[in-house]
Amino acid sequence: MCDAEKMPFRESGFDIILCRYVLHHFPDPIPILEECEKILKKGGKIVIVESNGSNFINKFIRTFVRHLFTDRLVMGTGIATPNEVVHSAITYTKFLTDQGFLIAKVKSWHPERTLRIRSILDLLIVIREFFFKMTMILPQPYCGDKLLIIAYKR
Repeated sequence: MCDAEKMPFRESGFDIILCRYVLHHFPDPIPILEECEKILKKGGKIVIVESNGSNFINKFIRTFVRHLFTDRLVMGTGIATPNEVVHSAITYTKFLTDQGFLIAKVKSWHPERTLRIRSILDLLIVIREFFFKMTMILPQPYCGDKLLIIAYKR
């Protein structure tokens, strides 16, 4: 583990970097992307997997949960952290291109899940899943609750 804004790795030392559900914990992910650009080799790949801020259901759920429940309850259950910012696909691609990356792929999706209803919380999750599946008719990158971005260092 290390500070994502000051990584202790040599410049141009990595072929690939995977950022999986990390960037939304930073109100400003640009310093992290600057570090990634610094430690990637030329032609190196960065793979980002995040919650899809382009999906209106994701935006609604995050706003609704934060306003319905107190921050203390939300933070205490691990549903969210106080500094979370769910960015859109457009925002992430702008952040990356501003750092000199070449965007290779932007894809949104919703994973298939098998759910059993055993509690009220399970029922709420099933309802959430239903709404996310309904968004799959929308064009990319607005469908689904997950976002994949692949970019290369120039």
